[in-house]
Amino acid sequence: MNDITPHSAPPKTTTRLQLPALECPLPLRVDEALGDRINELLVGWVRRTGIFKGQVAHVRASNFGRFVMLCHPDTDDVQRLLLAAKCMAALFAVDDYYCDDERRGANPTLLGARLSRALATMDKAYLNPPHDRALKHALEDDPVLRGLKGYMSHLDRYSTASQKARVQHETIAMFVSMSAEASWRIDTACPTSGSTWRIVRSTALSPAWPLLISLAAMSLRPISISLRLCVKW
Repeated sequence: MNDITPHSAPPKTTTRLQLPALECPLPLRVDEALGDRINELLVGWVRRTGIFKGQVAHVRASNFGRFVMLCHPDTDDVQRLLLAAKCMAALFAVDDYYCDDERRGANPTLLGARLSRALATMDKAYLNPPHDRALKHALEDDPVLRGLKGYMSHLDRYSTASQKARVQHETIAMFVSMSAEASWRIDTACPTSGSTWRIVRSTALSPAWPLLISLAAMSLRPISISLRLCVKW
């Protein structure tokens, strides 16, 4: 008699993904009390400038104060560390309100004009009356620009002229990449290695290179390096 009993399927074997240990230098300083103090000072400044309105709890939870405490172990000076924290908050506000978050008014077609006003905040524009008053009102009415102005005013207390120029240069480079990203959104096309994007005719060219060079320019790392000269004693 033939055995018609169905054979059971062989047991499935699962292989766990093995991740190597993360290798990075240990922090040179962990001072949680200092980080908390910087964070609370930053939250107060955010409230006064009006950036991230209604998101103060989120800003506090982001803990920029702890971040700069870890990144800049050269000094315990609260105001110098607060400068680095203000930099992060001000530039994240530009990114959120002007570039990324449409719920807060981001619009790629308006980005160029908004960043041109941001440039006037980063590097003061001198206009004749009555245009100087119109510019002053425009800069004061926008919380993002108030944040940038407050950050740059804080920078003036610690930087030399050349150090400030370096910070301005790195920030403007970030603005250029923000504008490139806006053009991709307007065209509803991701960067590719074809036609308009190809500067080297090579089949080995990665389609992602325009995006990668843009992300490199938009990184806070160059600005952080420039600020380090002002933050350290």
